[in-house]
Amino acid sequence: LDAHREGINAILLVGDIAYTQNDHDIWDKWFDMLDATSFASEIPLQIATGNHDIEQDVETLDIFVAFENRFLMPQVQPAIIETMKGPIDKSLV
Repeated sequence: LDAHREGINAILLVGDIAYTQNDHDIWDKWFDMLDATSFASEIPLQIATGNHDIEQDVETLDIFVAFENRFLMPQVQPAIIETMKGPIDKSLV
């Protein structure tokens, strides 16, 4: 990105930021790598969560703990994961 950043107004990172498997050092290493680039302080970065960002805290069983501790995002409601119950209506897909 450093070589091609002219004309880039923002970066949208759409999920699966770091495949950490509850290893918080991997999150920190990812941010260290990002900080090592010159564009990180010049171009806004918007983050969206992916399915690999939902990690469950091994002690509290809360979800998104690592993600929410690293990003200041507006919170509409607490993170909730629900499972589908019953058959999926394929006509809606």
